[in-house]
Amino acid sequence: MNFKSYPFLSAFIGIIAMFLITAFILVNFFLDSFVKSRIAHEVNRSSRGLYSIEINDLKTRFWTGTVNMKKVLLYQHSARLKTLKNEQPDTNISTVKLYIPVLRIHRIRWINYLISNDLKVGTITIKSPEIQVKGSTVSEQFRETNKTFIEILPAIIAGFAGSLRIEEMDIESGKLRYALETEKNKIIQTAENIFIELNDIIIDTIPRKKILYSEDIHISMSNYRLSSSDDSYTMSIDKIEGQLSDSMLQFKKFYYSKSDITNKKAKETEAHFDEIKGEQVNFRDFFYNKKIFIGKLSLESPQISTIFHQEEEKDKSKGGNKLFVSSFASDVIRSFTINEVEARNGSIKNLIYTSQDSIFQKANNVNLRIVKVAGELIDSIRFKNPDNIYLSFNNYDLTGFNPEVKLTVEKTNASSFDSTITMSYSSISYKDKKNKSGKIYFNNSANHISAKGFNLRAFFDEGIVKLKEIVIKAPTTEFQTVIKKEAPKKKRPAVANLNKLIKALDIDRITIENGTFSHTAIVDGDSVVHRSKSYALNIRGVSTTIANLLPDVSQISGEFRDYELKLVKEKLILVTELCSISSPTFSVKLEKFRVSQYQPHSLKENVFNTFVKEIRINQFDIKKALYKSEIVVGKVLMNSMNMKVFFKGGKGLKPDYAKLMPNEMARAIPFYFRINKVVFDNGQITFMEKKDATVLFTLNSTMASIFNLTNDRKIMTEKTPARLIGTTILQKQGKLQFNISVPLMSSTFDCMYYGKIGPMSADAFNNIFAYTNMQAEQGQLDSASFNVGIIDGIANGNLKLVYHDFRIKVLDEQGKAKRIKSLISNFVIKNGNPNNEEEEPEIVEVQTTREAEDSIFSLLWRPLKKGIIKTVTKDSFVRN
Repeated sequence: MNFKSYPFLSAFIGIIAMFLITAFILVNFFLDSFVKSRIAHEVNRSSRGLYSIEINDLKTRFWTGTVNMKKVLLYQHSARLKTLKNEQPDTNISTVKLYIPVLRIHRIRWINYLISNDLKVGTITIKSPEIQVKGSTVSEQFRETNKTFIEILPAIIAGFAGSLRIEEMDIESGKLRYALETEKNKIIQTAENIFIELNDIIIDTIPRKKILYSEDIHISMSNYRLSSSDDSYTMSIDKIEGQLSDSMLQFKKFYYSKSDITNKKAKETEAHFDEIKGEQVNFRDFFYNKKIFIGKLSLESPQISTIFHQEEEKDKSKGGNKLFVSSFASDVIRSFTINEVEARNGSIKNLIYTSQDSIFQKANNVNLRIVKVAGELIDSIRFKNPDNIYLSFNNYDLTGFNPEVKLTVEKTNASSFDSTITMSYSSISYKDKKNKSGKIYFNNSANHISAKGFNLRAFFDEGIVKLKEIVIKAPTTEFQTVIKKEAPKKKRPAVANLNKLIKALDIDRITIENGTFSHTAIVDGDSVVHRSKSYALNIRGVSTTIANLLPDVSQISGEFRDYELKLVKEKLILVTELCSISSPTFSVKLEKFRVSQYQPHSLKENVFNTFVKEIRINQFDIKKALYKSEIVVGKVLMNSMNMKVFFKGGKGLKPDYAKLMPNEMARAIPFYFRINKVVFDNGQITFMEKKDATVLFTLNSTMASIFNLTNDRKIMTEKTPARLIGTTILQKQGKLQFNISVPLMSSTFDCMYYGKIGPMSADAFNNIFAYTNMQAEQGQLDSASFNVGIIDGIANGNLKLVYHDFRIKVLDEQGKAKRIKSLISNFVIKNGNPNNEEEEPEIVEVQTTREAEDSIFSLLWRPLKKGIIKTVTKDSFVRN
């Protein structure tokens, strides 16, 4: 084509060429300065004069849509910063300095940038940025300001225009240093090798709508460190990774410690995690609403150690259950929700200090799974109820030092899904050595403990442990108490401080299967030992508070097999093959019951031995026995009692050791007791000579009742004494009727007893008279009656013994009759009372005094013995 033939077209092309050349010159010489100036203006405008930006070198490539910046510095105006702090002294306005060595922008659409406020960018690359943030607070609690660095960051990035669309942004090898100063401390955070990749970014800086939005963010940093100037807490993470598209956040080698070195009163914590991984993380909600949502949080090999220094609360109205969280955390997080938390192969150590005590606990191989954890962080952590908790751990140990308490559990599993808790091979021991009022030693172990129906909501809402049932299998208990009479000093053990976490216990049912126990109580030099080889208990309605520690029980029933009780000082031993109790029926049943007493120097020589086939106890207040150590019983029925009393040869009717009178026994019992009535049905009592087991005399077919057996001083008086009333067959011949009254709370032994004996042969008493080398050769007892009163150990009374045809014989040491001595002895005694039918039977007065070695048997027998001798001896002879 010949352009000369078309002069108009030639002119038009020339104009276009000149325009393009001019545009090229303008772009190359003026675009760089225009862009730099506009960026500086937008940064200053969007931050209202707080922030400025300096760009040392800026190169644009108009045709390729490229901007290269070097040595970019973002900083604050100190004068404007000072003015804002003066206007709002309680705000958190940080000093920020951002240095970027290299910043590259690719594929800028200049037409949009020059004509409108809508700019689209292909890629932004930021290399080796260094971010320095320095903040200060005047108090631990401060309010926010809309001038924080995080909130104006979208406007700074969007300094090119009002709105910005970025296909991809990469931050490579960045560094962070964040320092926050308070009145007492300085917190420093650092991180290296920060890599951030954002895709499909939208930034809108329209007033009141500053939004940074991206569907795909990947962040990575290493060597994150957080520390305080006073070393009160430290945090370190070897590597942090987050992926928005995968909703994943991961921490490698996480370490955290917090302590209060200055006053030793706050919680000290040390935690190690091999890995912390969050899945389905809602990053957007965190950045814009300060809310944490995590689908699943995994904790790998957590090792947590805590120390808590606890003071007594002076002002209980303030509460004390809240865990304080610094304003630094509460400013970043407002609430949190985690659908599932899972911890694997962890370990826990915890030490609690109080002013008087300390508690240490630990556990290994801890595995935890919690479904739905939620809460708020304002000035404290407030948890909402999790839906389900699964927990297992091994080798749990808890140790308290004053008093000494030790709890161990080999394996524990808990699940709120089916409300169960199981513990295998657990044991607990308790020692109180420093308490001046006495000492307590306690040790208990069980093969298996399971709990069902655990109410998780009641625990979190009210601090109450509610359980449907606890089953304890094969527990073994050893228990010892040393009790002194002085009043104990009130002391708050460290265990009582559990009321910070647990307020009360509420258990529907406790079942104990195949247990064994042994208990020793030492009181003023005496000791009581009781044990059972096998027992089972069913307890219903258990409730208590941690401050009280003594539970209330609505019902209790169970049985004890091969139960044994020893009173060491008195050498009394009580054994029963089976003891069953039931609080609903207020009854106790004992089968094959045996009680015996031994000499002080030998457990093989009996003083007495009693066997009862069956004992039934009715109207027994079991709660008073458990909680007040009081024995309150309506009626006791003893069926087929067989009692043997042993005497040492040559001492007559003097038991070798049983010297305590009934009032002395009752006053020595260290607990309250009251038994309205004791009934003996078909009892047998045999008095025997210990050496060759010779039967001295017997009481057969005994039917007796004891009334008002108590050490209650209001009930036990001289006018209302304990009474023993009954009948028995003496020496299988004569019927003995007796009535004995003893005021058990009297300081001296006082007693009234009377009775009568029916007909029997005189030779029935030969074994008794064998101690005097005499025997009845013939004679018949027609009747006998007696009435004796004892006051302060002095007995006065009378005896009427009616007999006839009485003759005796005297024996030598080999048991052969001696004729001359027999004649003399028969000359001394009367062969009958009365001597003839015209006279009334003689009634003799008797008086004796308690001797040092007297037992109750010998003291009651001595007046009768003297009355018998006085009756059968002629008046002309000295009656001895």
